[in-house]
Amino acid sequence: MTSYPGSIYSPREKDNRSGVVYDATKKTVIFAEDIENDDNEIVAIETELGTAPKGTFASVAAFLANLLGHVSLSKNLVVYFPLSFSSVVHISDALGIKDGSIVRNDAQNAGAVLAPVDGPDNNGAFDFDGVDDYILIPHCINQLLVAGFTFSVWIKPDTGGESTGRILDKSSGSSGNDGFRFYVQEGVGTLNYAAITVNAGTGRNSGIDSIVIGSGIWYHVVVTVASDGMATFYINGVQKGTPGLTGAPSGITTANAMRIGNRAEATDRTFDGKIAKVRVYSRVLDVNEIAVLYNCKL
Repeated sequence: MTSYPGSIYSPREKDNRSGVVYDATKKTVIFAEDIENDDNEIVAIETELGTAPKGTFASVAAFLANLLGHVSLSKNLVVYFPLSFSSVVHISDALGIKDGSIVRNDAQNAGAVLAPVDGPDNNGAFDFDGVDDYILIPHCINQLLVAGFTFSVWIKPDTGGESTGRILDKSSGSSGNDGFRFYVQEGVGTLNYAAITVNAGTGRNSGIDSIVIGSGIWYHVVVTVASDGMATFYINGVQKGTPGLTGAPSGITTANAMRIGNRAEATDRTFDGKIAKVRVYSRVLDVNEIAVLYNCKL
């Protein structure tokens, strides 16, 4: 999991709040209201997430807003698989959040192949063959997601896979029974989209032509499902398709393992193409958080 900074470093040796001293040799907390617009210039701000260059107050304010977006994206993150070059030793980490503690839950790779210089940021992705590959994430109670959830993933599909190639699946049947199926659908011509079904409810999708299968393009696909089953899709940070009801998340009851790239109980719905940066949240992300995920290629 990404390590988020507890403070922002400022080289400014100046007090503009009673009791706060800026020390050039130490990391100190800097509050937004402490930042002064001094001749429309501001010192650089450095964090573990990057550095905002010296510039206008507005540009640094935008950087801080982006930083806060990163921090909020650690909240209720129950599964995170970078599927990147850095995750070769352990395929990656699944984070099981229970009572505030983080539990490592290693995945089991069944055939997916690392593509080390691919991915939305060229840091790697895993390639699924469209035949029988998958990555299995052992079950934990936090995967039941009964109060609503968000899936965020980067995909580059070569074809629609086996019928409806799965991005994520945790179910006891081919229709998402007792769980969910999150998949790509390939239609005639370019009638292609991402879709989700919860507990065998009505399938909801990201809208016709919202992705182009076989284009060689990476797509950031997000779906949020509220506690009442209202599903909303976002492609590359923009809402796509018409929100609508699928099954309610309270119907997610299966103890079957979650799979990336295939159906939970079989290998007959294999994804064909590359997948990276799989995130599962046990809450509905807002549009600003979704924009950060897309713009920062998280």
